[in-house]
Amino acid sequence: PQAPAAPAAASPPAPAEPAAGIDAAPPASPQALAFQSWRDPTLSPYDVLRIKQNEIEREAKRQELRKAGERRGRANPAFNPERIVELQGIVSASDGSNRAIVNGEVVSEGDAISGVRVLRITTRGVVFGYKNKRFMKAVNR
Repeated sequence: PQAPAAPAAASPPAPAEPAAGIDAAPPASPQALAFQSWRDPTLSPYDVLRIKQNEIEREAKRQELRKAGERRGRANPAFNPERIVELQGIVSASDGSNRAIVNGEVVSEGDAISGVRVLRITTRGVVFGYKNKRFMKAVNR
């Protein structure tokens, strides 16, 4: 009886070559290249979406203000100035004067933002006035 032959050493299979005229990987689209070139690596895709949503909300507030300005002569009971003013923070100076960050802008007492006047700035909040009505916004801590 004859012994079976030893199997030959197995070699890894050769990589398959693509068929003629077909690329192995499709080329990147111009949109994908543009996305890769501007994307901030410190932001996640969810952060980018959140930033875009905030921009959309700010634009909606601006449009609401424009419409309110156009209807200035007419009474508008649905217009609520408290909804269009957003207090982000208060900055205290060493000389005792306070400034507030409202709708992304630094304002002081007497300034008007979005048609709403800043009447008083304290360390706890800001008093606003609109058409002989006063309202206060407190700082979120």
